Amino acid sequence: MVGNVLPISKTLDHTHLITTKPCTDVANLLKSYGFNTTSYLALEKDKEHYFSPRHDACISYVHYHKVSVVAGEPVCKPELMSEVLDEYLSHCQNHQEYPIFFEVSASALTQLKKKGFHFLKTGEEPFFDLRQFSLKGNRMANVRSSAKTAMHKGVQIRQFRPLGPGAEAIAEQLKDVDQRWLHRRGMERLKFTLGSLSLENPGDRVYFLAEREGEVVAFVTYAPIYMRKGVYLDLMRRCDHAPTGTMDLLLTTSFRLLQEMGIEIVTMGMVPFISEHNSDGSQNVYLTKLLQWLYQYGEQFYPFSSLYKFKAKFHPHWWESKYLAYQNLGIPEINALAFALMGKTPLQIARAQISNLKAKI
Repeated sequence: MVGNVLPISKTLDHTHLITTKPCTDVANLLKSYGFNTTSYLALEKDKEHYFSPRHDACISYVHYHKVSVVAGEPVCKPELMSEVLDEYLSHCQNHQEYPIFFEVSASALTQLKKKGFHFLKTGEEPFFDLRQFSLKGNRMANVRSSAKTAMHKGVQIRQFRPLGPGAEAIAEQLKDVDQRWLHRRGMERLKFTLGSLSLENPGDRVYFLAEREGEVVAFVTYAPIYMRKGVYLDLMRRCDHAPTGTMDLLLTTSFRLLQEMGIEIVTMGMVPFISEHNSDGSQNVYLTKLLQWLYQYGEQFYPFSSLYKFKAKFHPHWWESKYLAYQNLGIPEINALAFALMGKTPLQIARAQISNLKAKI
């Protein structure tokens, strides 16, 4: 378990590949080769990094016991993907680590299949071509009407720069909106494929606010997808008392402002467990049925269906699939995946739920 127990200073054949290199190294690689929509989250504090000894390439992951949960795929030149994967898999084998790859792009899935990985479609994400996006037409009538309602109630949208003059007071409001949003939903902050506010170190994130009478009532953050001239909708938060239509106004206005900044595409992020637009018949039938069941009946735990409907109402130009790639998918891998996403194993989550229920009785 290199990331956890082998000190950097110890000299072994492969330990120099897991490093604490400055984040600037990862950031530079992302600017050159960041293709996966969540690739920018490699800079989050929960990630460790594997660096190729021969190429400009890195892999971001979270380590739990002997399982490494890789975020997407290697950040490298596309033509080097296979070779970098071979290096990393050899490293894992030499150190008795067991890798799984989460939210893998379809383009990288082909390489993983060739290396003996199975796959499971974990969801789909909507994409918008900002050069074509418009509020005109009958199909956008509801969004257009909803946004106008918020405008008539005094909601205004603007870009926010966390390091700009006088940003401190606004930053405190964002933190408050964020905490209240999580508290209302009884949720802990999700990690791995969701970023943090990062107000002290925003990097290339872009922030937009919805304000009413000087109060922040909603905000969104976008992270860059460098190779695609696009951005990934990361955080989306609102107050309970935000006027009707606030999020519709915030999103559509931010799309327009992003297009003016030269951004070409936006993705609103993956909706877990859906398979509405792209089907994959070669994956495990029983696991596929399990995910379908979770999507259909798991609404009390996570708003899968309502999240899909919300994103679909903006009429994306296309949807892309995301995958889990694995060699084995047993209890260790499931525990590691849950730990990466939520900081707890399924058993720990169940115990916390039971404790909460007992407290309410």
